[in-house]
Amino acid sequence: MLLLKRFSRVSAHPKFQTFRRAHAVFSLIYFLFFLLGVVLCSARLMTLEGIEAAEDFELHWQTRIAQGELPFSLYGFCSVLPQVLGVMIFGITIYAPLFCGLSAGFSALVLGFYVRMLLGLLSRSGAYFPLVYYVLGALPLVLVQLLLFSFSAAVSLRIFTPHREGDREDELLFGGTLFCAPYYKNVINFRFLLTYLAIFVLGVILIFLCCLLQAAMVLKL
Repeated sequence: MLLLKRFSRVSAHPKFQTFRRAHAVFSLIYFLFFLLGVVLCSARLMTLEGIEAAEDFELHWQTRIAQGELPFSLYGFCSVLPQVLGVMIFGITIYAPLFCGLSAGFSALVLGFYVRMLLGLLSRSGAYFPLVYYVLGALPLVLVQLLLFSFSAAVSLRIFTPHREGDREDELLFGGTLFCAPYYKNVINFRFLLTYLAIFVLGVILIFLCCLLQAAMVLKL
């Protein structure tokens, strides 16, 4: 109970303000680019190239669902992993917010294309349940991605934002002795790096579990 009282909404809000703002911005970017992906794909499907792409997608989807649950999940996992690794690398540079924004937009654009292609494929037979399960399975995956994007951007802003007078380290995100101890100035903070890497390892594990959940929903439900 004491820990819950200490982690009150009043005290947590200022500390995680940057993280919350980054999450809101990246969520908005993701939503807008997802809609853009759906619109662009719909426009392409009305062309000759779009018809050929739809036929290729049908073969791709049939092959994917025929391979089983693990290959299905590995396909999604390997599609997301390069972006996560890129976000992890850029998270300790000044370019992290830009890279995370571009990654969120690109990921949403691809998902919008994929969902629209799947909708066109399944509409022929009227079996929409795989699409529903695919989208529901994608929601936790997208959430984990957005959390990692926001975390990376918040770390970058924390590192490269000048320290303001009156700010206390224990009231800042990534503040305190773990991340910003005075004796770590001008040297590598290994505890920060290990914690930073551990969070991304946890994120990668969660992404893989989300991909497994999505595969189970699409193939077994």
